[in-house]
Amino acid sequence: MRRSLYGIAAFVILASCGGEAAAPTKEAPATVAGARPEEELTTLSLTDDAIIRLGIETQPVSTRHVAARRSFPGTIEAAPGASTQIAAPFDAIVASTDLEWVPTGATIASGDRVLSLVALGSAPAGISPVENLAVLQKELENARARLQRTEELIAVQGASAEERELAEAEVARAEAAYNSERARLNGGQAGGIAVRAPIGGTIASYSVGPGQSVKAGDPLFRMVDTDRLIVRVAVLATEVGVIGHGDAVITQIGQANGAPVIGRRVGMAPTQGAGGNVTNVFVKPESIPATWYVGVPVDVALGVGEAADHLVIPQSALFRDIYGGTWVYERIAQSRFARRRVRVAFVEQDDAFLSVGPGAGTDVVTVGVAELAGTEFGIGK
Repeated sequence: MRRSLYGIAAFVILASCGGEAAAPTKEAPATVAGARPEEELTTLSLTDDAIIRLGIETQPVSTRHVAARRSFPGTIEAAPGASTQIAAPFDAIVASTDLEWVPTGATIASGDRVLSLVALGSAPAGISPVENLAVLQKELENARARLQRTEELIAVQGASAEERELAEAEVARAEAAYNSERARLNGGQAGGIAVRAPIGGTIASYSVGPGQSVKAGDPLFRMVDTDRLIVRVAVLATEVGVIGHGDAVITQIGQANGAPVIGRRVGMAPTQGAGGNVTNVFVKPESIPATWYVGVPVDVALGVGEAADHLVIPQSALFRDIYGGTWVYERIAQSRFARRRVRVAFVEQDDAFLSVGPGAGTDVVTVGVAELAGTEFGIGK
């Protein structure tokens, strides 16, 4: 019995010294034959004649140190002090003989007729109409003198543009009152007295209509100096802190042929938008297109976050497949092109800024991209 136990123990020791048994080979559930890297599947070789016929042109990838941009909705507004409200200078009826009013949004010059008023008032008690006309003439002379004095002060930076606009509006009111009273004395009320624009700009809105009665001081229409427009941009309150003060790119919505306008965020205090979770910031444009007026919607691209190096290519170099993938064609030899996947961080005017793409200096196709794609997928020329 003892001799049997010794035999079993020796067998166990020998088995343990023989090493672990090999694990059985696990069969893969599927195999792929002939797999190759993506770049090897998308290489095109063209003859010199084909390159000329397809009109292929290339440009090297560049780099630019900028902050990423994000688009926000914006609206054209009048800058502070750029809006002027024109009021009725006397009790009157808005003339209904006007066949055409200056439409809202139209640009007019200072002194252009906007509408006409038929006076209803009479001279103040105790003075004759002739004496009242002399009073109105004196008020007109005083208004013109104040305007001239304001212009002189502006020349030496002693007055502001807002003060000049107020003086111009006062001259317009005094002229309308004087002309109306003179027309009444001469029996010439039929056509009414013209109310003219005190400044050059656009008609922002009307407060009256033809045939409506107005009292002295009632608003007639509002004008905006088109050289002093500003863009109100609506952003989420949580994003205000990451928006930079660099250049902004403003594009008018619905204006297919309108060139983008460069602007810069100004130091006006942000205001709260509708709903409480939106904050309005303001951008001053460098130029004012003729199609802009108060209320026009625009798209505003603002820099967000810190500036960083980005690869830059023309937007014309991009090719998008049916699945939304974005690619470029890299020139890897004189007559060979490889389709490379890229990732667009943002676009600005005609440029695309990449977060992933070919390195700086790499030649990519900028003209003939569609032709190359057509050739690759069998629908080319």
